[in-house]
Parts: sequence; structure tokens; C-alpha cells
Amino acid sequence: MVEPLSSDEFPRAGAAIPLPAETPPSVAVEILKSANIELVERLFYHWRDNPPDLRQLVSGCCDTIKFSNKSSSLIMSATKMAAEENNNPYHHNHHFREVFALTFMLGHHASQDLTFTEERFAQLLTAALIHDYKHDGLTNTIDGVHTPFRLEKQSFDAAKERLVKAGATAEDLTVIEAFILGTDASAPKGNKDYVSPTDSMKNYMDNGGKNPEDLHQSLRVLHERNLVDTALLLHDADIGSSAALSPKFNALQSEELKVEWGLDEAPDQKFFFKQVCRERMFSRSGKALLQPSMNKVLESFGIEPPHA
Repeated sequence: MVEPLSSDEFPRAGAAIPLPAETPPSVAVEILKSANIELVERLFYHWRDNPPDLRQLVSGCCDTIKFSNKSSSLIMSATKMAAEENNNPYHHNHHFREVFALTFMLGHHASQDLTFTEERFAQLLTAALIHDYKHDGLTNTIDGVHTPFRLEKQSFDAAKERLVKAGATAEDLTVIEAFILGTDASAPKGNKDYVSPTDSMKNYMDNGGKNPEDLHQSLRVLHERNLVDTALLLHDADIGSSAALSPKFNALQSEELKVEWGLDEAPDQKFFFKQVCRERMFSRSGKALLQPSMNKVLESFGIEPPHA
């Protein structure tokens, strides 16, 4: 049994609103829009014992954005796929729901920038919902052979036909695929010089965000559309529940990964934070909303948070 939600209050437009025990989708949406990380964590714990209907949750989120019929069709098609049962120890339906929720939270923040269009937001949420579709519980390294994008391409290819039927254009597919490919943070074991696709986006941003050659070749379409920060937003959401909620939630996620990967001990979290995360969020919205809580998790592992 995980921690239940209490009847504490959360802020909305300057007013305090009680948090009902059953948290209907409308309340969950307001929690995500508030970006109160403590409440988001408790919501996630609550969902572990009382999983909401994903379609109702996603629909509630979409209603606040007023997506076009075409965008809504795309998102709801992805929702149906994400709702299909997947009982992997870590890459399961809870993970799909949590990544969607954090993507919505970060995307809602990013949408305050008028250059972040409704169309891009819809493509981002679609990618979040299917980024691990049909995940097989393995990694991108099978029998010692590392295959970049193995899982990411598997997910996109499995979803592509249904996205087309839902009205996805060639542009939609190009962007959604690139967003999903950008979540590949894997690397061959022992190869310290290898730059993962995710790392290539981080290098691109660290170097000023101007040179497309910093990016993995499959991700250069993001430079052409000025979407690297948006792709990193999905990465931040993907690792956010492990890296930026609390040490306790990190321990829950680590234990799940240990089981999924068949390890005797949980994965090395200092390696995760230092090498995979580089000790920080990378998207503008990730820095604004998740970095403060991530700093507390870093400190719990004896890692000094990055200076602003």
C-alpha cells in the first residue's frame, strides 16, 4: 500500500482548494497545472493504488488547452495505445501515466511562450504517451550488442499506422518520431566516448544551440524546427519521477528497475545522476519546475547541486 493523498490544500489562482481523497481528473489536472511537486508526488503515489482511467485524465488535460479536433484525435489515439496493459516491473502503465503527467505539467509551463504552439504541444503529448509503447522490458543492448534506438523505433513503428488513421500528417510523424528517438539515453557498456542521442541534444544546448552537427544525425530535424528544447522537455519528464520528486520516489523507481533488469542490487544512482542526468534538468521548463526538487534528491546522495 502506498501513501494515500491527504486533505491538504493546493494553490489555484490565489485560492486554496481542498484536495479530495478520490482525486477526480479535474483535480489531478489542477495539481499538474499548479506544478506543486510535493502534491504531484503524492498524486503519483495515490495513482499506484488507485490508477485513474487514462482516457479521462488525458481528456481532462486536453480540455484545459482547447486543442483542435485534429490534435485531440491524435492525442486520444496515443492514449488508447498507452492504456494497453503492460506489466513490466518499471516500464509499465504507471510509468506511461507519470511521464504523460510530467510532460503535461512542463508543457503547460512552456505554453506561456507564444512560440510553443498548440500543434507542437499535441505532438509532444502524443510522443510522451507512446514513447515506450510495446516496451519489452529489455534495454537497447541485447546479448552484448548495443543497437541505438532499438526500443524507441520499436515503439514508434508499432504506433505509426494508428497515428496515421487518427489524422497524423507527415510533419506530425517526423516530429513525434524525433521526440521519441530523443529519449534514447543508452550507451554501450564500457564505451566512455560514446555520445547517446540524448547526450547529443545536451551537448547541442551546452554549446549554444546553433550547430546541428552537435546532434545525432537522426535528431537534426529538431534543429531545423527549433525543437531541441521541447525534445529535452520530454527527456526531463521521462527521468523526472526518478530524478526530481524525492529520494523516496527515487528508491521506488530504482527497485523497479532492479527487478526489470534482473539485477542483484539497484542501479548505481550516483552514476544515473552524474552521467545520465548530468545533475540537472535541461529544458527551460524542466529547470524552472523540477530542478529545485531535483537538487534535494541530489543532496540526499551526497551530490552537490549545480550552481545557477
